Amino acid sequence: MLGIHTTFAEGPPGLTTDGLTAVERRWTEETRHFWRHRAAYAKQQATRPQTIGYSLVDSPVGLWLS
Repeated sequence: MLGIHTTFAEGPPGLTTDGLTAVERRWTEETRHFWRHRAAYAKQQATRPQTIGYSLVDSPVGLWLS
């Protein structure tokens, strides 16, 4: 196998990073940071996808806010 593609693969909570290389540790830290600080839209769509749609249907202002 030359490689594998995953979409935001994460380990289970509480898993240690013992035994990982420096590059692997950096990747886990960057992934954790992304999910905690930059993935609000993905979390919104995963949990309450229709919420954004309400603002678009209710008012033209909703389009501007999206």
